[in-house]
Amino acid sequence: MSDGFLRGLPRRYYLGLVFLVALGLSPVVTTQTQLITIIGILYLMMFAMTWDVASGYTGQLNLGHAAFIAVGGYTTAILNITHGVSPLVSIPVAMVLSGLAGLAIGIPALRIRGAYLALVTLVIPTIFFQIVILFDGVFKGSFGFKSPPTSLAGTGGSTGALVTVNRSAMATIIDFYISYAVLLVLFLALFAYTRSDSGRILSAIREDEDAVVAAGIAPAKHKVFAFVLSAMTAGLAGALFVHSTAGFPHPDQLLADTLSLNIVIVSVLGGLGTIIGPMVGALLFGGLQFVAGEFDVALPMLEQTLSDVIPVVLFVLGMVVVYYRPEGLVPALLQRSEPELEDPTRRPSETAADGGTTPVEQVAEKQAESLPNSGQSQDNEY
Repeated sequence: MSDGFLRGLPRRYYLGLVFLVALGLSPVVTTQTQLITIIGILYLMMFAMTWDVASGYTGQLNLGHAAFIAVGGYTTAILNITHGVSPLVSIPVAMVLSGLAGLAIGIPALRIRGAYLALVTLVIPTIFFQIVILFDGVFKGSFGFKSPPTSLAGTGGSTGALVTVNRSAMATIIDFYISYAVLLVLFLALFAYTRSDSGRILSAIREDEDAVVAAGIAPAKHKVFAFVLSAMTAGLAGALFVHSTAGFPHPDQLLADTLSLNIVIVSVLGGLGTIIGPMVGALLFGGLQFVAGEFDVALPMLEQTLSDVIPVVLFVLGMVVVYYRPEGLVPALLQRSEPELEDPTRRPSETAADGGTTPVEQVAEKQAESLPNSGQSQDNEY
């Protein structure tokens, strides 16, 4: 690993490691029902970080991320349930089709920005839902599939390594650790990518795309690649989700209007363009719902329970964070715990993660180093 990737590991990374170890011990201290809820939180974390790698880093506001999740979920469900294809094959196919969907949307997205892109992506899950209803023979309409896809928690049987099993306590534990392992792998892969030279270019595009063009870099290919990567990883998470104890190939789970909105809210809450921030935001949202569900009480005069109002609480909390700390909770906490990283002469969006140069400056410096004869005067070239 390079010094740039290892820089600043001490306190916050060790705290993160302690948290991940504690999260991995969840099956020891929870019931089966509680563990299923935690599995759902793990997938929300995956959905949020896969959204952030494109929208958070490039600034392309995608309000229809659920569509890529649904492509992955429905693809593997149709192949597995209807055609008997093993998840070992159906899940990779789901990833590829999700990536193609990202390419189909990412290329036209180059021509539109801001609110127009947000509006276009907003209607994509709605279009997908209409397709599900129209072709109910394939997608099983608004009722979803009658039987769940093959679980990833069994061995033996006619499908080889992966067979349908009862949703027993052991199956739930295995589902948890599969989901947990995929979460770690996705996080490490996306974190490494966003800290690479390509990741710095994405951040520079968000800060000042014209400056990136002036540095001699074509933003289009990087934006499309980020969109495809976001879609493929979301498709992977969606495919695994419907094979887990917590998920099911049903439009209420894969194409709900609130899914894309919750992904955006938890990402903004945690901190855009960080990968870690959306995970923390999703954990906070899921944790609030988990606690509210465990200690659910009726609220006087509202005729609602505590768990019913948690989405409203999250929305209000998100608005407060956007107003007072627009960079998100994670960057704000890092700046507070390590004030030397904060430069008071810069806005939060202009401050580099390591306290040095901004992404635009880093890209410009990198490009200047790669130019031939960069240290010679122009007089020597003629």
